[in-house]
Amino acid sequence: MECPAGQFQGSNGTTACVECPVGQYQDGNGTLTCIPCVPGQFQTERGESECVLCEPGQFQFDTGSNSSCLLCPEGQFQTGRGFDNCTQCAPGKFQKDQGSDSGCVNCSTGQYQTETGRSNCTMCRVGQFQDEEGQRGCVNCSVGQFQNETGTTACEDCACL
Repeated sequence: MECPAGQFQGSNGTTACVECPVGQYQDGNGTLTCIPCVPGQFQTERGESECVLCEPGQFQFDTGSNSSCLLCPEGQFQTGRGFDNCTQCAPGKFQKDQGSDSGCVNCSTGQYQTETGRSNCTMCRVGQFQDEEGQRGCVNCSVGQFQNETGTTACEDCACL
């Protein structure tokens, strides 16, 4: 007996076909086993001939997964299909949303981020500024300048009295 795709014959001489379990598939006919879904794919149904690829913004790290893909966490993204992980945002960038499929966003002027995989940026402190987007740090005001506010893009000159 030759079992169709999505089913297998448990051993030689068996007269019945068995559906592949969830998390596995079989794309050929007349086989003795099913194949576990590889990381980046899943299968929640029995008797299937293929696994389902994770969509952009999602991932699945388990082999033979019988559950849907997971959303990329905040601070990470995935632009492709069928991946087993997400990419962390680089320093100077952030991603506030779960399940992002569009990459990371540069920190705004007046802000910075020193770490990877972050969901927000930090405002420059008093006495500092940042006039460029996507930066890892802020710049201290020069001698003769000051800044009394956080998150600014420039320092002010001191007034002579």
